[in-house]
Amino acid sequence: MTTSAVCATTTHFLPSRSTGKERDTESGNDYFMARYYSSAMGRFLSPDWSAKAEPVPYAKLDNPQSLNLYSYVLNNPLSAVDPDGHETAEEVAKKNVDNAKISAGTDRYDKSATVVSNGQVFKPGSDKCNLYVSENQKNSTGEHTVVEGTGKIPSAAAFADPNVKITGLSAPEPLANARPGDAIAQDHGPGANGNEEGHVGVVVSLPHDGQPGQTASANANEGGKVTINDWGFRSPTAAQNNGERHGAASPPPVVRHPLGDPQ
Repeated sequence: MTTSAVCATTTHFLPSRSTGKERDTESGNDYFMARYYSSAMGRFLSPDWSAKAEPVPYAKLDNPQSLNLYSYVLNNPLSAVDPDGHETAEEVAKKNVDNAKISAGTDRYDKSATVVSNGQVFKPGSDKCNLYVSENQKNSTGEHTVVEGTGKIPSAAAFADPNVKITGLSAPEPLANARPGDAIAQDHGPGANGNEEGHVGVVVSLPHDGQPGQTASANANEGGKVTINDWGFRSPTAAQNNGERHGAASPPPVVRHPLGDPQ
């Protein structure tokens, strides 16, 4: 009598390897969520892709390595990390800074305007700093930053809340860990209507040569115009020059790092 062989249907993974990814014991490939990486071949097994249709995603003409959609972090693994098999977090952070600088002066986030984005309506009279940060990262990755499980753009206070998971961003970390391209947020506590209030922006530069760090945000004191100033890096006792924080009464700002292109 002939018996039939039964193929295994369960994939087994070894514990996390050096990059924190699991290795498939059958194929020997590392699972990066968006795609698989072959350590034997030294490259991904499928090309990189982006949320926005592009001929060569993330290509930069001044860096030939960016044209290779199968490489790991532009063939520079000693100084960069790929969190999910897409564009590196460092590349997204640089785009966030570039987009923030370009957006300076825009009045898209005017407090008196109605703005529709991500299927949400931001009404007149509302501060739209949270929308600005979400759209700034969308310009970098093709996707809004939203609260996991809801698909909604986070409130400014939610950006500072360690209990809120936001797509494309890390958990909040102390300001001392700030990097250019981070989202920087501060919780201001309950407002007059009882809702938790806050402010959020994008880190443009860190303190250097005796100069304070710089952030870009939709400035409520200027009607919602995007401005670049030292908000978030000022002393808690400094004179408030944009009306968007409560001095020492507010907890210190925190930062969330970009994680790379979302799936």
